Amino acid sequence: MKYVRWVLAGLIVTLIIGAYVSGVLEYVTLNHFKQCAHVFSNYTKLHCMQSIVIFCVVCFFSLVLSFPWAALFSIAAGYLFGLMSLLFVVPTFTLAAAGAFLIARYVLGTYVQEHWGVYLRVFNTEMERYGGWYLLVVRILPIFPYFLINSVAALTPISLRAFCAATFFGIIPPTALFVFAGTKLAFITSISDIISWPVLGVFILLAIVLVIPMLYQRFFAR
Repeated sequence: MKYVRWVLAGLIVTLIIGAYVSGVLEYVTLNHFKQCAHVFSNYTKLHCMQSIVIFCVVCFFSLVLSFPWAALFSIAAGYLFGLMSLLFVVPTFTLAAAGAFLIARYVLGTYVQEHWGVYLRVFNTEMERYGGWYLLVVRILPIFPYFLINSVAALTPISLRAFCAATFFGIIPPTALFVFAGTKLAFITSISDIISWPVLGVFILLAIVLVIPMLYQRFFAR
């Protein structure tokens, strides 16, 4: 089983490196999407359900492989399908995160816990009790890379159920922001235009509000 773990890791790394070397990533940008937006839009109008399925499949496998395209996919969904796209974008992102989480846990998480678990006892206990809250807060803030959160969470003992729940509810606010931005695609020149300081401040306040129940549970509900 140890060899299967490293073969899987090698395959994923090879796919990622291959994508970078082949130059495919140069086409997965906001500017390139804006140039081709009318083509995608016309196809979507003619084949709506087929477009949704293709979109979800592409999103799922891209995010499972940890490509940093969640924001771009959300913008594209907003432009092509409107605000209602949240109904399938959030579940797709959650399933993709779960897939990336399970792969990272199988490849790295088990190894880390086997070799350094004895030194991580306090940390593991904290994550077992409050890991879902921590993850929820981190997911809401649109400043942490999607793939990085999945990978780091996989190194902890947080359960898959808590991971999926925190991911599903945590990504709704930032995903809704990017989907809405997609409906105004003509006014966007870069993804950084979407995350202004006032917008980021709102997300930080929301994260603080969500921390309060965890703090109460930790220090007072005993």
